[in-house]
Amino acid sequence: LGQKTGAGWYRYEPGSRTAIPDPRVQQMIHQYRQEHGFNKRNISSQEIVERCLFPLINEGFRILDEGIAARSLDIDVIYLFGYGWPRHTGGPMYYAEKVIGLENLLRGLEKYQSQHPHHDYWHPSPLLRNMVAKGTSLATLGADSKL
Repeated sequence: LGQKTGAGWYRYEPGSRTAIPDPRVQQMIHQYRQEHGFNKRNISSQEIVERCLFPLINEGFRILDEGIAARSLDIDVIYLFGYGWPRHTGGPMYYAEKVIGLENLLRGLEKYQSQHPHHDYWHPSPLLRNMVAKGTSLATLGADSKL
């Protein structure tokens, strides 16, 4: 699919690299939306970031809560060096605390949980809830670690 075949999400005229929306694909998408009750809507870049990162960060809080990782820094290092997380953001846990804010993260998870109650990844971690309630920082976790 793609430019080599001239078909896929877009059509390509012979000798042209200009992508033209394929009406067959558009019709398939329209039909799928109708069959499954989805309404077409604009999705902001902010919502895309939240839907991608909030469950990942929430899982990081679960990992800390379960003792799989001793410190949030351990999770950040794995993402920075193992998964290519953008270094300038400091890792997902640092990003959660310093850029998003733990209270904003919790509110965002609760919002998506209310919209999608059957998806566990939107259920905020008990550790996150507890930290927001107490106003504590990720830096206080794992302070007694011997690693």
